Amino acid sequence: MNCLRQIEQEVLALGREWTRVQLEKRLQQECDAMALVSAKTGQKLRRVRRRPMQLDTVVGKVKLVAPCGYEKQTGQWISLAREAWGLEDYERKTPELQARLTHTATAVGLIR
Repeated sequence: MNCLRQIEQEVLALGREWTRVQLEKRLQQECDAMALVSAKTGQKLRRVRRRPMQLDTVVGKVKLVAPCGYEKQTGQWISLAREAWGLEDYERKTPELQARLTHTATAVGLIR
């Protein structure tokens, strides 16, 4: 392999990992700062627990520990991070990753 190409790939990988770590830290800070209240009902959640959460992002997988709790009024368990970020239950792809995948699929479809 060309030496220049190899160096460029190594540096890009380092940059991507640095970005992934920064994103993971920032999202974890968001999770830690969330009020333990349902956005839908405004009621304080009961039996709050911290659950592992993994997201697929444009810079790789990030692992978080997000709060979730029981909402007495609806009788459901709520993941505060998913609710705040507009993610469905069990959804792992971030909105930015979804947008990029859609764009790529559309662009590739246009080429054919």
